[in-house]
Amino acid sequence: MLDLLLTWYHQTSAWELIAVASAVAYLLLAAHKSIWCWAAAGLSCAIYVGIMWQAQLYMQVLLNLVYLVMAGYGAWCWQRRSESPQSPAAPSAIFQPKRWQVQALLLTGLLAVSLVIGLLLTWYTDASQPYLDAGLTVFSLYATYLLAQQAFSNWFYWLVIDSCYVWLFMQQQLIATAALYGLYVILIFYAMWQWRSESNSAEQACENSG
Repeated sequence: MLDLLLTWYHQTSAWELIAVASAVAYLLLAAHKSIWCWAAAGLSCAIYVGIMWQAQLYMQVLLNLVYLVMAGYGAWCWQRRSESPQSPAAPSAIFQPKRWQVQALLLTGLLAVSLVIGLLLTWYTDASQPYLDAGLTVFSLYATYLLAQQAFSNWFYWLVIDSCYVWLFMQQQLIATAALYGLYVILIFYAMWQWRSESNSAEQACENSG
């Protein structure tokens, strides 16, 4: 166990540790719907741009650059929501049949885009894991958009995405980052519970006021 920890320490840069700490702060703050989660996300993404470039995960470089923009967009959306609060949608709303039909169409489109990008990466770059890299990038952007909209369904996407990221980063010897995404998978369940509790409390308050 000690040898494993020492190996992990020597393989992990200080910058990667800072990025990991910022990313954990991001998810914990997002679980509590704190607008500061976007600042933590921005810091983590800025650092990961350099880390992913060194790992030859070029779609992850692009993803983190876009994340910087999305962090600003998310903060703007959440600020607007705080200024004109609305009753949150019940978590059960994501299981409505019509919504699942829309999700199926979106999934098909996202998979098609991922395949095209994966092919381009295979033909024109020396990218490592081009198809997985492309797919995770495309779906991560969509899940981030859902989070910016405070859609409960974002957490289901992140469960799958982050589980795949654990394997991807282990393959690239980014041990701390792989551990981060493993922690993410656990923390997502906490975030889902937190959002569901908040939604139930809001519904109860509406019923009492009515």
